[in-house]
Amino acid sequence: MTEQRPPRERYTLKMVLTRMGIIIGVTAVIQFGLMLLPQRGLYELSEYKSILARCDEPLLVDHFPKEIPDESNNGKLFFVKGAMGQGGDLQLRLTREKTFVDQLATDLAASVKWQYVGGDMVSHYELDRTNNVPTTYFFTGDIKGEYVFPDSYTLYVLEAIDRRDPELGQEGNWTHGHTRGIAINQAENIVVYWIRKW
Repeated sequence: MTEQRPPRERYTLKMVLTRMGIIIGVTAVIQFGLMLLPQRGLYELSEYKSILARCDEPLLVDHFPKEIPDESNNGKLFFVKGAMGQGGDLQLRLTREKTFVDQLATDLAASVKWQYVGGDMVSHYELDRTNNVPTTYFFTGDIKGEYVFPDSYTLYVLEAIDRRDPELGQEGNWTHGHTRGIAINQAENIVVYWIRKW
């Protein structure tokens, strides 16, 4: 006696187009949500101290100023705490006095292992996966939907830690980690402090 198999489902053009439409729709919703994320994370500078106090690892934000300096202007503050206490972003952009910015750039250039001109988190790492590290996105930039640092910025990476766990099946580099540092635009006297955890 031969075993009867159920008939194979035949894919019609309508079924294929419906499934493609669902995939495209979900992708569009995710992209739209990512586009809005930085706008949702912007805060008033007056909330800086309370946000800084909420950081659960104080050593990760020790390069941030304890308070907004009086001479600073044109500042922006971005903060998003990751889901379930994992990850998040904190970024503070300030315009400072030229002497301060120039001295900070000189000090950082002499002391950091990684520095990049312009770009974003992924582009820096992709240049050389063996020697480079991820950085951050320009969440405090002025152009809506644009999260790449212009070439007028130098990003100084103070620390980059790969926190992947091979025992949990997390393959590849930088599955989880954090990066922190300071980006400087010397022409406009802008300093951007960041911490990014994922």
